[in-house]
Amino acid sequence: MTEKPFDLEVVDASGLTAADWAEINRLKGLYESVGRNELSKALAELGESDPVRSIRVLSAFFPETVRGCLKGVDGRTTHYGRGPK
Repeated sequence: MTEKPFDLEVVDASGLTAADWAEINRLKGLYESVGRNELSKALAELGESDPVRSIRVLSAFFPETVRGCLKGVDGRTTHYGRGPK
């Protein structure tokens, strides 16, 4: 049995492309079939191969977490987090 400590659901679909959705569906399938370790590996590979898509996909699943990670040193959100540029 694979360990699934959380539901992997899209929370914020704004700005997603068809390719993003394909990646989301692939990742959800991996998580459901083989669990979080394989999901983690797939996300790391995506981050290496396509960092922009990885941020969009991660933002779809975990928008608040990603925004928090992208905050600038001065506490303002960077342009990646939809705040001031």
